[in-house]
Amino acid sequence: MYVILGEPRNTERFDNQNQLFTSELWFYNGGPPSVAKGLPPFFYLLFFKPQDVGQFRLYSPALDTPGALLRGNAGTETARAFDVLYRVSPELARASLTFDATAPVDRRDTSAALLGTELMLARIEESPKRAVRTDYVDGWLRYGKRVSADYSFNFVPSRSTFAVLLGPGGSQFLQYAVEIDFENFPVETDEARTRYYTTVDVSLEIRDLEGALVLADDKESFVELSRSQMEAGSGSSFSYQDGLPLVAGDFNVTVILRNRVLQQYTVAERDVKVSATSVTKGEQPALSDVVLGFQVEEDPTTGNTGGLKTFEAAGLRVHPATDGLFAIGDTAHVFFQVASAGADHRLKIALLDGPRVIREHELSATEYVERPVDQRVDLSELVGGTYEVRVQLVGAERVLVERTATLTLSPRTAVPRPAFTARRSFDADEPGMLAMTLGDQLWSLGRFDEARLKLEEAVAFDNPKLPMADWKLAGAYVRSREPERALALLLPLEPDFGDQYEVVLGLGLSYYLKGELTNAARFLERAAQIRPASTSLLNALGDIYMRLGRSGDARRVLEQSLALDPAQEAIRKQVASLPESE
Repeated sequence: MYVILGEPRNTERFDNQNQLFTSELWFYNGGPPSVAKGLPPFFYLLFFKPQDVGQFRLYSPALDTPGALLRGNAGTETARAFDVLYRVSPELARASLTFDATAPVDRRDTSAALLGTELMLARIEESPKRAVRTDYVDGWLRYGKRVSADYSFNFVPSRSTFAVLLGPGGSQFLQYAVEIDFENFPVETDEARTRYYTTVDVSLEIRDLEGALVLADDKESFVELSRSQMEAGSGSSFSYQDGLPLVAGDFNVTVILRNRVLQQYTVAERDVKVSATSVTKGEQPALSDVVLGFQVEEDPTTGNTGGLKTFEAAGLRVHPATDGLFAIGDTAHVFFQVASAGADHRLKIALLDGPRVIREHELSATEYVERPVDQRVDLSELVGGTYEVRVQLVGAERVLVERTATLTLSPRTAVPRPAFTARRSFDADEPGMLAMTLGDQLWSLGRFDEARLKLEEAVAFDNPKLPMADWKLAGAYVRSREPERALALLLPLEPDFGDQYEVVLGLGLSYYLKGELTNAARFLERAAQIRPASTSLLNALGDIYMRLGRSGDARRVLEQSLALDPAQEAIRKQVASLPESE
């Protein structure tokens, strides 16, 4: 079984028990890969030593019955034996009737459970023919070109959560958490084995659904753990969390985490939707995405009136349950935000099993306009499986907004949670940073008028720490053919940022638009030395040289432009019209 299925998620040994023969219970949390093999998403295997003699063998609920696990067959009746086992371990008792951890259990009518277990065991025997682990191959095929060769075949699995929460001034923030089991998170240690550390390189890429790049960002996060954290981390996980503002639209978000120890990497990818609905006060009612958390803590010192820290709002921090995973008996925190709700608006929060409502709560929406909702949902007395959490904002007897999240319930008594979290946050308190970031994204999407307004908002803060806001806005003025306004922003930057490509290029193009060709040539030539020249820069230089009578230089740069893009017929005609020599 170990060879076929791999290492179980958890094992529990029962020996030295007065009533029980030596037994060992394995628990598998296979998720979708198990389902692909025809197996339940959660299941057990039970091994025991009959009469405590010889080797372990696989227990069969159909052939052995629960009494076979008890000394002296103290419980030949199934229901009585089940009760004895239950006092030792509820999970052991359940496994004595069925290995399918998602199936309902009736200790008096076991026929369906027994048949299901026998089918499951047969499928385990067949499962090598159905599927093998291919995630590292899939990772290499899809992402191998985006990591170095040293990393390309060292893919490790992870779990993740992505959500869009409401931020200041009507902005919306993408929040994400990527969780890696400690067994897949190697670290280095010092000689005394008191410090454990590694560096995680994080690459974030956001594209619209047509593939246009909206944002690319690289960070590094130094992770240092104490000995106690490492000891607590056994069977647990490491979580990386970050967030940033995001403009309205539909996007594909990819996060790549690369651990420098053993050069392992993982990828979290999700399609996210940022609503175009204004969430400013007094506008159309709105809901944030729903975050399912295993814990919510209140710490007034972490409140951020000027921004939105990662998975935090108004001083409440939610710890996300990645992949929406909980154990039976847990309490799920349904965490979300409300904007612009009216006095007659109500919130309906429901836990659904298919179309059936299992738990339901109703709240007044106006009570939560200034603070997030943290609705606790009891998950006891349920069976393992997949459920849906639905949040509705209701007014005038109709649903105004609806959000949903998937909740997966493990039959285990507990599921592992992060022992250590590396948490980054966007600095929305820095004046102008939020507006500049949104303006940059709008520019990448080709929404130039909206981008210009945001960049003007950023520059209006007059923050000396954000000189890039000035040169980004200057680029917008160059595009709208307003060179005087661009120069007013760029000339004060030249003494300190004379080697910054965007500043030098903007100066060159601004002088070009003004017809000051000598100055334009000087700055564009310098820009071409800072960064490999694009066709647009080379074409502008070619035109300048032609107008200055420098046909030889014009021919040289225009031929370089054609080498980059041979399909420029107009440029080819210009080159053909030039004399062979000046």
